Amino acid sequence: MYLEEEKDANETRRLVEKEGRKCLLIAGDIGDEGFCQEAVEKTVKEFGRIDILVKNAAEQHPQESIEKITAKQLERTFRTNIFSFFLITKAALKQCAALAGQ
Repeated sequence: MYLEEEKDANETRRLVEKEGRKCLLIAGDIGDEGFCQEAVEKTVKEFGRIDILVKNAAEQHPQESIEKITAKQLERTFRTNIFSFFLITKAALKQCAALAGQ
């Protein structure tokens, strides 16, 4: 999954496929619960299951002082860096439970 870094995502896919593996690229905002659910569903549809979940996404908005950090920047940073751990895990657990019930 990636937000806007299509060039980096394609390079990652190239390296994964070079090793003889499959790579699914999904563009979207990991800080959005709906996106997390869709991404997990696409992954399970493509690969049949999720064996391991690695969340490696981060965002920052450097400022010269704390007074210059806007509420919007702070919320955006927490959505990506903190909330997304919960959102993607919740979506993955839901899919795992659904697969276990089959």
